[in-house]
Amino acid sequence: MIGSHTIPVFYLQQFANKSPLRKKHGLIWVYEKGKVPQERSLRVQGKQKGYFAVLRDDRSMDDAASEQAITDLENECNDVLFCSKSELFDWSSSTHRRKLAFYIAFLYSRATQRRAHSEKIGLNIYEELSMAADDGKLMQELADAVNKAAGKKALTADSMREITLGRVSQGKTAAEMNTDFVSNLRSLTDHLAGFLIQKHWQVWRAPEGMEFVSSDNPVMNFIPLPHGPFHPGHGFNTAGAHTAFPLAPGKCLIIGVPVGSAESRRVEAETVTRTNEALISICDKYVYSKTRSDQVQALTQQYAGAFRYGINSLVPIGMKLPSVRGLLRQWYGLDPNEN
Repeated sequence: MIGSHTIPVFYLQQFANKSPLRKKHGLIWVYEKGKVPQERSLRVQGKQKGYFAVLRDDRSMDDAASEQAITDLENECNDVLFCSKSELFDWSSSTHRRKLAFYIAFLYSRATQRRAHSEKIGLNIYEELSMAADDGKLMQELADAVNKAAGKKALTADSMREITLGRVSQGKTAAEMNTDFVSNLRSLTDHLAGFLIQKHWQVWRAPEGMEFVSSDNPVMNFIPLPHGPFHPGHGFNTAGAHTAFPLAPGKCLIIGVPVGSAESRRVEAETVTRTNEALISICDKYVYSKTRSDQVQALTQQYAGAFRYGINSLVPIGMKLPSVRGLLRQWYGLDPNEN
């Protein structure tokens, strides 16, 4: 299996220092909860074997083809990402904005925390399907609906149970879930990029002596709270949510600011600290910075991983999601709201 970088090396290179031995990969400061900061080579940092592996038709695993396809997508955006650090970068260019929107959505979609959240949702669905299959009354209703539509009595409650359990058996293994994760990256990225391109963009520039950090979950959706802090863990289409994407130690792109806001502005040290605190709190495991920082180390020890997708973030409030039972009823032409 190939050792894939969960976050692109080229992106992290924007936060790295040159290797003293003139090696290709730079060095970056890495922070983890419960550990002291370490300066590590980007050649090995954030690598995971089989991260983009998918099942072949013969049920063997392959990551070479998907790795190359993903690398090609990254490379399409690298020039724009690199140039976005410049004061001369043309933020009004629709081509630049489309490429950056795609890249931001892509890094969000492939991040380790999003991947774990997707797997958890899948397992929950399979569990609910298994429970629904054991509901004899529901299975009989579904069988009756199919028989009525077909005009003949072809299914029984038992046969409908076997069909439902067949859905459970497909896609439940780790290899199958990883295949779904990789296969859906492009469609999810295109969907999320559509939200970003419609919003107003602004670049925050850090004051002298301050730096923005990044992490293994470098795209953060947050809502600025009235009393100051930035509250992370919201969806791209949440009302009032901003999207933060650190471009480099000195710059962070903020998407979703009020229309008419300046294209770029110098922010205060406190704003950088609040941004870093929120970015750190929603990381999966690693926090990255160009310069070793006692403040970043302290924030990492206090806040790293405080927000987890599906636990205390990305959890819809006040919205009732459809149940698996309801979806089954809907698939077979029944009222999804009936018990």
